[in-house]
Amino acid sequence: MPLVSTFELLVKPIAPPATNLPQPIVAQIDKVARRVVQGYFLTIANTTNSLAALRLEFTAITPELNLKDTVIVFDVIGKNEFADLKPVPNEPKRFTFDFRIPAHDTALVTLLPDLSNLELFEGVRNLEIRGYVNISRLGFRGPTYDLLITPEQRGTFLPKDLNQNILDFDQIAYALPTASGGSFLSLKPLSFPVSPGDLIPVPLGDNSSLTSDRQELLDLMFERLDKLE
Repeated sequence: MPLVSTFELLVKPIAPPATNLPQPIVAQIDKVARRVVQGYFLTIANTTNSLAALRLEFTAITPELNLKDTVIVFDVIGKNEFADLKPVPNEPKRFTFDFRIPAHDTALVTLLPDLSNLELFEGVRNLEIRGYVNISRLGFRGPTYDLLITPEQRGTFLPKDLNQNILDFDQIAYALPTASGGSFLSLKPLSFPVSPGDLIPVPLGDNSSLTSDRQELLDLMFERLDKLE
């Protein structure tokens, strides 16, 4: 399962409280101390001639990812589709998201802090989660998926007091380095190499083909595995 990049989700003040400074200075700093809301944006272009069925796996150990504080947004045609991450069974620190991209189309997958959680929106509680992302194909068979991936962090700075008459917003966006060092990623189907030593001689006059039987058995096995996804 190839690595894509790191990710970081934030909902917190941009600077820690300056409690060691004189109170008048602390009060002045507190007036301008804004909060940042930051999410992870991954653009994926499917350059192949067929639909690509893909899975992203997000891993965060300390602190852990959780469904309450996060939301996934998926977009291909300009219409945001909201979803939740799916926990990996018996792996409480790993979550997945499955999706499909039509041939030669491009999707944007976004992992965001869920600001419908009022504790985060109102600043009662901060959020800071860091981890890494893997990508894999959902089906074992089919064509090789040739993808172009671009991971980014994007954030919005919120004013200290949302009730101010003049609100001061700012935004930030920066690309993340990929694990491969480039944007191109190729996901090949699963295959089992067959060496000449693995083949058993077939008696003359016997029309059956052991290789064909083996391939048929593998096809059936892959079909069953694909249906489990």
